[in-house]
Amino acid sequence: EQFELTSDANGLVEQTIPPAAEQAQLQVDDPNSPIDLDVPIHIGHLDPVDTVSGQTARLNNLGYNAGSVDKENEALFKSAVEEFQCDQKLTVDGKCGPKTQEKLQEVHGC
Repeated sequence: EQFELTSDANGLVEQTIPPAAEQAQLQVDDPNSPIDLDVPIHIGHLDPVDTVSGQTARLNNLGYNAGSVDKENEALFKSAVEEFQCDQKLTVDGKCGPKTQEKLQEVHGC
């Protein structure tokens, strides 16, 4: 099933999904953006925020292109962390240390 959604002024989209859903695909095709996104979403599962896979999943869920959860891409991950840090007014160093992890968990909601 596909849904065509429009984000609010903060970029938030919301959609009710079936309780049994385990996976989804978020596709963003914005003519005003230089890139399109195609992000896999694993519903109901997140690795801990102190793991790279948990950080990557949360960043991707928030719309930062941190790469695949299964195959680490250092440059993509660092860039996503830097964007997140900049947006959250944290020290921008590209490292997902304790302060960034705490903020990531807060903003993501878990």
